[in-house]
Amino acid sequence: MSINAVNLERPQKYRLQAQKEPEFSGVNPRHEKIVKISSAIGSFVGMSSVLVMLAKKQGFPVNPKVLKDIPIKDWAFFKIAKKGVQNQKLLQIEEREILELSAGSIVGGLAAGAVSDRKNIKAKFRESITQMLGNVVLPVAFVGGVSRIYKKYENVIKDAMPQIKNAKSTFTKGINKFSKIAPAASMTLAALGAGIFTGSKVTNFINEKFFGQRNE
Repeated sequence: MSINAVNLERPQKYRLQAQKEPEFSGVNPRHEKIVKISSAIGSFVGMSSVLVMLAKKQGFPVNPKVLKDIPIKDWAFFKIAKKGVQNQKLLQIEEREILELSAGSIVGGLAAGAVSDRKNIKAKFRESITQMLGNVVLPVAFVGGVSRIYKKYENVIKDAMPQIKNAKSTFTKGINKFSKIAPAASMTLAALGAGIFTGSKVTNFINEKFFGQRNE
C-alpha cells in the first residue's frame, strides 16, 4: 500500500456545514418588568389593607367620606407624636402589627406575582416563606425580646450610666442625653444584627433541606 505525499502548497477544499445557534428561551425583559410592577402593586395593596384594618381596630376613622374632611397630616397613617402636644392618640405599631403588615405585604406580592408569572409560582412561594421567616419574624422576635428585657431593667441601666455633673452647656447636656440612650440603641442594633444573621442561617437551611437550593 502506497501513501502519496501531501502537497502543502496546494489549497485544500473543505465544505463546512453551518451550525444553527442553540435556541435559548431567556427571560423576556418586558414580561419581567410586568411581573415586578404587579408584585410591587400587590405588595402595596396587601400592606395597605392590613394598615387600614389596624387603624380601624384602634379607633381611627378609615371611611373615605370621613377622611375627606380631616387634614391628611391627622390621618392615622401619618399620626406622629409632636413635642408639646399632650394626650395624642397615635397609631400603635408594635411587634404584632409589624408582623401583620409584613405578612400582608408578602402575601399581596405573592398573589399578584403568581397571577402575572404562573410558571414560577413554586419559586415565588419558596421566596415568600424565606422572606417572612428570615427577614421579618426572626429579626422582629430578637429585637422585641431584647426590648422587653431592657424595659424591665430600664431605670437600673440608666442610673448606672455615667453623667457629667453640673452640665450647663449644650455640649455636656448632649453627652448626658446620649449616655442615657446609648444602652437602648446598642442593644437594639445588636439584637437586630443577631436576628438578621440567624434569619439568614435558618432560611439557608430551609432552602437546602426542603427545596434543594444552595443560595447564600
